[in-house]
Amino acid sequence: MGCLKLSYNPGGSMKIIHSGKGSTERNNRFSFRKCHINRGTASKNLLERYRFGFNGKENENEWDGQTGSKLDFGARVYDSRLGRWLACDPLANFYTSLSPYCFVGNMPIIAIDNDGKKITFGWLTTQESKDQFMSVLKKEFADKVEVMVIDGMLELQLKKGLELTTQEQKLYDKLKIVIDEEKTVEINVVQDDSNVETGSFSKAYDDSKGGYYSNTLDINDISKTKSENTSPGGDIIHEIWESYQTQALGVDEGTWEETFEKVHNEAEKIEGEIYEITIIDGMSFTKDGTGYAYTNFLDKEGNKKHLEIYFEDGNVSSFSEKSGHIDLQQKTD
Repeated sequence: MGCLKLSYNPGGSMKIIHSGKGSTERNNRFSFRKCHINRGTASKNLLERYRFGFNGKENENEWDGQTGSKLDFGARVYDSRLGRWLACDPLANFYTSLSPYCFVGNMPIIAIDNDGKKITFGWLTTQESKDQFMSVLKKEFADKVEVMVIDGMLELQLKKGLELTTQEQKLYDKLKIVIDEEKTVEINVVQDDSNVETGSFSKAYDDSKGGYYSNTLDINDISKTKSENTSPGGDIIHEIWESYQTQALGVDEGTWEETFEKVHNEAEKIEGEIYEITIIDGMSFTKDGTGYAYTNFLDKEGNKKHLEIYFEDGNVSSFSEKSGHIDLQQKTD
C-alpha cells in the first residue's frame, strides 16, 4: 500500500510521495510551487526526470533552463519563480481589482485557478440535479471521463490511458468548445419539473447581465432518451449549445421565436454530427404537461426513422425509436 504524507517547513513546503513499489520522491516547494533545488532528494536530476507535478501540469524546463520553474496549464504558461502567468487573463475585465497576470488572486494556499473556462449552473440547479447530471454524463463517456463541478462550473478530464470512441470524442470535443469559451455559459438543471419537457429555452434577467437567453434541462427526462441512434448526451449538448450561441456568440434575432429557431437548428446540426444522423423535422403538442413529441430523421445509412416521446404531468413517460417517418401535418390536424 502506498502512502502520502504532507508536512510544512518555514519558508516553503515539503511533499513526500511514497509509491506502492517502495520508491520515494520528495520535493521542497515555496508557496507558489517553485521547487528548492538540492534540498533533500529534490535534486536537479530528479526534477528533470519528473515532468509532471503541480496540479498535474507539465514542466516546461526548456524555456530558460530553470528546472521546474515553468508549467504549461494549456491556455497559459505559469512561472512559479514569479508566482505569475506569462500571458494576460482573458477574463481580466471581470477582475479589475487584480493584476491580469496574478496567480489565484495571490492566495495559493486556499485558492485554485480554473483557467477562466466554464459552463456554470444557474440558481435553479440543486445539488441532487447536479449529481444526476454528472452521473448521466459519465455514462455517456462509459466512465472514461472525470465529470466534475468545481465552484459551480463544469469540468471534464479524460482519464489517463483511456481512449474515447468516435462518438464519445465528438461529444467531448463539443462540450470542451463551450467549457473553453472565455465567456461564461449558464444553464439550469432540474429534476421532474412539470414545466420543462426534457429542455426549455427562455429569457432570464440578471441585474449584472440584463436580459439573456438560457436553457433549462430536466435531467431525469433526458436520462430516459436512449435509443439505437440517440442518447442522453445528444439532448445535453443540444440544450447547452443553444445557450452557448446566445450567451457566448451573441446570437439574438430580435424576437424569442426567431432566436429560438436559429439556435435550435444549429443545435440539431451539432447533435446530428455527433450521432451521425440527419434530423429532418419535428413537432410537439402538450397541454398541462401531457402530450407527445415526434422527430423525423435519417440514420447514417439513410434509413427513415422517427422518435416518439410521450409526456405525462410534464415528465417523459415513454421514449422509443421506430422505422419510417411520421406525417407531422396529419398529427397537427
